[in-house]
Amino acid sequence: MKRKIVEQEIIGKHVEVIHASCREYVGIKGRLIDETKNMFFIEDEKTRMVPKNVKFRIKTSNGNMEVDGSMLMHRPEDRIKKLG
Repeated sequence: MKRKIVEQEIIGKHVEVIHASCREYVGIKGRLIDETKNMFFIEDEKTRMVPKNVKFRIKTSNGNMEVDGSMLMHRPEDRIKKLG
């Protein structure tokens, strides 16, 4: 199931940071509006930049799923190529 998250587009999904080495990131939640190779951009009342080396919960059509952001440490457009 986690492989499917890596294969699909996650921009636009609602996410919540549940574990991070820096406690300031824990609890940030909102809509994922963009991502780069190493950063997520999460919009709540403002846009926040969160490094991808966090663990987050993502809302999917099948419920919530916990994902280690380090699995997504690629540019979004390169993810499929690296899995193939």
